[in-house]
Amino acid sequence: MKNIKQILCFGSLNIDYIYKVRSIVRPGETIRSLSINRNAGGKGSNQSMAAVKAGATVHHAGKIGNDGEWMLDEMMASGINVSNIEISSSVSGHAVIQVDDAGENAICLFGGTNRSLTREYIDSVLNSYASDTVLMLQNEVNEIPYLIQQGLKRNMPICLNPSPITDELLSLDLTLVDIIIVNELEGCALSGLKEPYEIIQKLHAQYPNGIVILTLGSRGSIAIKPGDNEPIVIPSESCDCIDSTAAGDTFAGYVLAGLTMGHDLEIVLTHASRAAEHCVGISGAQSSIPFRSELNL
Repeated sequence: MKNIKQILCFGSLNIDYIYKVRSIVRPGETIRSLSINRNAGGKGSNQSMAAVKAGATVHHAGKIGNDGEWMLDEMMASGINVSNIEISSSVSGHAVIQVDDAGENAICLFGGTNRSLTREYIDSVLNSYASDTVLMLQNEVNEIPYLIQQGLKRNMPICLNPSPITDELLSLDLTLVDIIIVNELEGCALSGLKEPYEIIQKLHAQYPNGIVILTLGSRGSIAIKPGDNEPIVIPSESCDCIDSTAAGDTFAGYVLAGLTMGHDLEIVLTHASRAAEHCVGISGAQSSIPFRSELNL
């Protein structure tokens, strides 16, 4: 991505309550947790953290309650510009996360202040940015259609991680987006298909003007660039999975950072995979996201 100086992530800020369990609770079941931790999280905040640790210049915008102000200190300490974050008297977004012995997780999300963005606030933030800034979005905040519209109005390239998938998101014209990053479940929802190579080809046909990236967990990732027919396939390396929380966000943040730094897409995907593999080997969300210097890239 040429002439891009920085990333503006307009995204969620959550307080994560992480419960370590033997197995994820089933309907009607009551279980004991082995431990509990409170961490900073949210897909937006996680992806900002990953991008700045990957070496990008990152600004974050969003809303947080008084109960979550402590998260801003951690973001600033990592180098994220938090001057656009608005503090509200309402309750912050939060997530209840179960992590089992296999490192898999289940998440219950409460939107809180993340769902209270106003168009006036969005305009006041975006008015300070232009085409030298890429707008990074997920689907944990409200007003995603308006954010895309206003980003395009300012000629800002847009990267969308359409997670979680909702009916509103499925109705969006994603041909307007420059980079789409999805996992298999999201790719299936957008394409109506199940097999990874079929998914990536269908998404490429649906959104021919954008880079489409499909993550496959422990099987790596696949991507297609505009104008190409053959996908780039990046296998994963063997690693022990302790906690998969924030692995996808780590991947997304590293991808966007690498692209804004002018790196080739295949190299970008490889580095993002190594970062995600490092992430799953450590318990926690943002604390498990590695700095680029830790990866010997």
